[in-house]
Amino acid sequence: MRGLPFFVALIALLGPASQAYAGDAPLYAKQDCETMHLARPAFVKCYAANLAAATVALGKAYRAALDHPGNDRTQVRDVERAWIAYKDRECAIENNGDATWKTNEDYGLRRTQCEIRKTDARIEELQLLTCEGASLCYPHVY
Repeated sequence: MRGLPFFVALIALLGPASQAYAGDAPLYAKQDCETMHLARPAFVKCYAANLAAATVALGKAYRAALDHPGNDRTQVRDVERAWIAYKDRECAIENNGDATWKTNEDYGLRRTQCEIRKTDARIEELQLLTCEGASLCYPHVY
């Protein structure tokens, strides 16, 4: 029974710290575009602003990964270039890649939504390249 109070104290101390890993924090400030769905121009502008914010956050995560002393700069750069090509092709496929569909005004919005999703995932991947301490980087494993 002597170990139980220590264990309870340890949980109390580590509880807040375990919630502070990168996966809990928002990647960047996003606007809630769904509230604007009835005002088409504002809706499209909102998604464009979110994509711009995602792109800025991606640039910061990329520079951090590039500059991290444990990473090979050439490999990080090459993987990022490959990811950009992947994202562009994947979002084209997701939106059918059809020339007639591209003339539809919804194509740009769907393409933007795809790019935001892919960029969010890439930011999280890049953050893992700069994370110190496996238990903080991969809390679900430990």
